[in-house]
Amino acid sequence: MDTRLLFITANVGSAFEDPDHIQPLWIGQVLETIDRHRPHFVAIHFQELGGKSFETTIDGVRDFVRKISESDVGSRYDRVRGVFDENTTNKELFTALGSFYLIESSLKDILLGISKETNSIPLSAVNCTAAICRLAP
Repeated sequence: MDTRLLFITANVGSAFEDPDHIQPLWIGQVLETIDRHRPHFVAIHFQELGGKSFETTIDGVRDFVRKISESDVGSRYDRVRGVFDENTTNKELFTALGSFYLIESSLKDILLGISKETNSIPLSAVNCTAAICRLAP
């Protein structure tokens, strides 16, 4: 079986600063692209996640991920994982980066590399709550 992959990277700050206008357009384009290419694995890399004030837009990030994963297109994937930098307490270390993955059941033994401190880990070792995922303890 050939495995189809789709990688998307985008500066999404504006989508969170104007969630009523820009975000629906961006989500629509992402879903249309996924639907057109029918990949087995989708990786979306976010830059400037949450816009200029992440602390006030984290709920928008969760909603953004939920809209994609619960859409007709997103529901084709049985595994949805996202890793987002939510630690805004140290402005020097906060990256405003995130990644979101949609994975079909046909793909087995998926490993997820999260940071330079960890090696790749099985996808099953990542816990998701409210569409935001963290390493399992």
